[in-house]
Amino acid sequence: MALTRLFVRNSIPRILMVLLQAALLGYSLLRAFRLSMTHDESSTFLNFHHRWIPEAFWDPSYWVTANLHPLNSWLMQGTGAVFGIAEGPLRLPNVFGHLLYLIFSARLSRSIAPNAWWAIAAFLVLNLNPYLLEFFSLARGYGLANGFMMMGGSFLFWWLSRPNLKDGIWISIAGFFMVISQFIWINAWLAILLIMGIRSWAWMQEEPRTRSELVKMWLAPMGTTLGLAILLWNPLRWLSQGGEFQWGEDALMVSWRQMIMDSLMGQGYLSGATTEVFMGIALVIWIVGGVLALRIFLQRRWNDPFMVMAAALFWACLSAMILQHELLGSQYLVRRTALIFYPLSAMLGVGIARELLKIRYWMGGVSVGLMMGFGIWHFSRTAQLTHTQEWGFDANTRHVVEYVNDQYSDGQPLTLGIDWVFEHTAEFYRLTLPLEGIAPLEYSKELDLDRPYDYYYIEPMDLPLLEADYQLVTQFEDKAILLRRKVDSKIATESP
Repeated sequence: MALTRLFVRNSIPRILMVLLQAALLGYSLLRAFRLSMTHDESSTFLNFHHRWIPEAFWDPSYWVTANLHPLNSWLMQGTGAVFGIAEGPLRLPNVFGHLLYLIFSARLSRSIAPNAWWAIAAFLVLNLNPYLLEFFSLARGYGLANGFMMMGGSFLFWWLSRPNLKDGIWISIAGFFMVISQFIWINAWLAILLIMGIRSWAWMQEEPRTRSELVKMWLAPMGTTLGLAILLWNPLRWLSQGGEFQWGEDALMVSWRQMIMDSLMGQGYLSGATTEVFMGIALVIWIVGGVLALRIFLQRRWNDPFMVMAAALFWACLSAMILQHELLGSQYLVRRTALIFYPLSAMLGVGIARELLKIRYWMGGVSVGLMMGFGIWHFSRTAQLTHTQEWGFDANTRHVVEYVNDQYSDGQPLTLGIDWVFEHTAEFYRLTLPLEGIAPLEYSKELDLDRPYDYYYIEPMDLPLLEADYQLVTQFEDKAILLRRKVDSKIATESP
């Protein structure tokens, strides 16, 4: 009986943790291989797959848009060369980012939990945001950045408990790759430096240290900061000159609301009040987490730094965003650019539950259980293998261009007029499958209504412009429409 209790207490939770990690990683792998490529992924491939990514830090031609995401683009080249050019191989770098996130969120959960079952609950709270999970199966830099941020945050937790050179080096490595994955995460690196600076000051107060000890401790973080400053100076300047930092919202409230809506993934649990209620819940978590962290900091409880770390990371990143908006004129982060806040908010929620444990054990268990239960329920309602929320309009683009290509028999390739939002992905497939029955596509923000395309792939709002000369082939819900030119079309029939 004693052996059975020991097995239930220790072995079953460990096995379950591994199974949960495998299931979530498998979910990202399935999505990576099954989903149609999306607009931004295809744009990155078309613009940069043939170029030498390291030279981007010195060449302004790479920064016409902010679509490069250097580490992701470089790793895409490698996985594409090894495994072939297709959806899955190009997305493997961000699946690796998910692996990092899973490993270190599990390690962090075990480090802060009073028992193995509580660790599983904390792990699920950190992982079951469906909007966050989407980006671990897309060829963008966001999944890599969050994976490295969780890695850096884990080592930061251990370093705060006991400052040491080894953890400082790992923090610096994770921080470097986090920022190179997606430049927005530079705010997270600056927050990490701030927290390390405060802890170093407290460390010096606890016991006098020599200057050489302090220099040694900070050598890796400062080296990383210097390296990032050198690498990012020109790209950030070029992006600013091109107006790329103007993508976002001009009101913090709108950014906050959109972040909640993205997390909800269209689920109206409380009818029309759903978004407002969850905005309120998020605000309570952010404020209560900040207050509890401040109390712990003033008490100098560095032997238990999780709450301080989570709150400091969140509030430092939020403050940096507000200052950048007020002083530099950049917009508030929104949608995918706000992904930095999702893991940090989850960490705050877990931190609050840990503090409740110290008041009443059942309060901590109930709070983390409620967050876990909602996460499981919400994930069960939103998990799917068909599309992404951010670029849902591209869910059927591969199917469409393959259909058009199948209509080709001989002679000149078929011509496909296309709305600009679909063009990058359609051209990606035309080049890589390849689809020789379709003529090269043209990118334009305006539809060319006078050219006699054989087919037109458009957004539904553009149908009135073309329905006189084109007939419906198929409509994909409210996202896209494929049209074929009528035999009696009044548009000139000569080849465009």
